[in-house]
Amino acid sequence: MNYCYEELISGINSGTISGFYFQINGYAHYKKCSLFRVNDRIMNGKCITRIEARLVEDGTEIYSFYKTFQDDFKLFNMKRKGKFTLKQMWNNVTVLEVINSSSQ
Repeated sequence: MNYCYEELISGINSGTISGFYFQINGYAHYKKCSLFRVNDRIMNGKCITRIEARLVEDGTEIYSFYKTFQDDFKLFNMKRKGKFTLKQMWNNVTVLEVINSSSQ
């Protein structure tokens, strides 16, 4: 199924989508990526929402954004080709699974 970038990011930012798993086609390094909404409870009991991009399984490429995903941030380092945002890479993305908020 083809997913629209704007629809998924809007869903993550609004909370209707908890997250999604994806891969960047043709780049084995980025074969198990995820973008999820995370609620952290801090010491005073308040809850802080962040959007976490986890690009590799070993945890060496994790980026967090306060409340909303910053879609102009260049997440992907393609070495000689340069750095790219998720939106710039979207034509090479295969969405593997989408987790709706109601299914958690």
